[in-house]
Amino acid sequence: MASLLLKGARVLDLTRPFEVADVLVDHGQIVRVEPELDQPADRVLDLSGKLLMPGLINAHTHSGQIVDRGMGDADPLDLWIVHAAYSGSPMDPRDLYTLAAWSALVQLRTGCTACLDHPFVPPAAMDEGGDAIMQAYLDTGFRAAVALAVGDMDLFQTLPLHLIPDVDVPKMAADPPKTEDQLAGLRRFLQRWQGKSDRVRPFAGPSAPQRATDDLLDGCFELAREFEAGLHTHVYEARSQVHACQERFGVSAVEHFKRKGWISPRLSCAHGVWLSQQDMRLLADGGGAVAHNPVSNLRLASGIADLQRMLSAGVTVALGADGAASNDNQNMWEVVKLTAILHRMYGRRRDWVTAEEALRVCLEGGAAVMGQRLGAVAPGSEADLIVLGGRELFFRPKQVMIPALVLGELGASVETAIVAGEVVLENGQSTKVNEAHLRMQVAEIVQKSMDSLPRREQFFRERQGILDKMLSAVEAQEDPDGILIPGVR
Repeated sequence: MASLLLKGARVLDLTRPFEVADVLVDHGQIVRVEPELDQPADRVLDLSGKLLMPGLINAHTHSGQIVDRGMGDADPLDLWIVHAAYSGSPMDPRDLYTLAAWSALVQLRTGCTACLDHPFVPPAAMDEGGDAIMQAYLDTGFRAAVALAVGDMDLFQTLPLHLIPDVDVPKMAADPPKTEDQLAGLRRFLQRWQGKSDRVRPFAGPSAPQRATDDLLDGCFELAREFEAGLHTHVYEARSQVHACQERFGVSAVEHFKRKGWISPRLSCAHGVWLSQQDMRLLADGGGAVAHNPVSNLRLASGIADLQRMLSAGVTVALGADGAASNDNQNMWEVVKLTAILHRMYGRRRDWVTAEEALRVCLEGGAAVMGQRLGAVAPGSEADLIVLGGRELFFRPKQVMIPALVLGELGASVETAIVAGEVVLENGQSTKVNEAHLRMQVAEIVQKSMDSLPRREQFFRERQGILDKMLSAVEAQEDPDGILIPGVR
């Protein structure tokens, strides 16, 4: 692997002075960070007048959702998931490859160099589809953990319909996949990919505790242990899921995880909006993490997670954009900014999240969820770096520079992205794949999806009534004023 010497940039790292330094990269890792390094390297980049910093980390997304951006406007999660996520036609491996590759490029262009992707792959194409997504990340040079999303229950079995008894329960269009088939496919995925690439790694990905039978959950956690892989799942994104899990397990989802021995540093839970303080303590004690998705949570009216309590409880927190149909973009600068300002709407002023704390959560929390040494410009760290420049970049003291970036940058200043020591984006363009050709393929997939819109709208209308009744019952249970900040009344 070629060595790389980055000369003369102002280096922005959370733990070092904001000053000009040279960075030497070898075998994909940072080996030296010092002023005026005189060191031979296979490639030297003059970054004078530029800013060099760690790449942002997206700890929760769904790569295939680019196709459905804008679907289900003003739908809360339980309506949106039927309207947008579950109404589309199954994608073939070529589509999954194309959308994952485009998702990687979209993220690179705005300064994100790594993601945890939780993709939904058609059960019949689990092998080819999973491989296609992994290959997309290999080809684009992006860093990714891919947690294949598996579930074996009909959606309407996973909702708190006990709150509206004596109703005719509809079904989704197809029968859910068999538990043994999902576990067998996940095992093959982990066997093929574990240890194959340091940059692109396989995770287990049960969709959510209420969307998987006990046998599937047991199997997923056991496979994660067997292959020493991460495990990623949705937990308590919306209030309805609290009721569904309580009815199913008799305790909260996190307490159920604790009883089963599943909470460990390999576990990351997307959202966690409705976690109780006891749930937070259990996650903190066991080393589990939460991937906080503030933009998506607002878009789908899921609520505002109590980030301050999570952090004060010692929970490892990372940041996610969520899918590009529930956000509706993949811009991690927007996520970091919202993390810094949204949580000033409640609690005590002395507990407000600062811009630097929001950036720290993105970098250090993201590194923990990915299970890799990321998020720093320091010897021993993976060389996942971004270079910022251009007419809107003005240098300031560090205590002002970090808020200026967190609160004011949207990715337009990103010129270069380096992943595992390789320049994969230069002058805003991919060095790895043909972007123009890839965009044409994405356009075809989007058009195909929009051509099916009348069928999808009919599919949604046939199921909307019971979902509306259920949501009204959930709202009447505990929150008649419509307040969506857990613990705040």
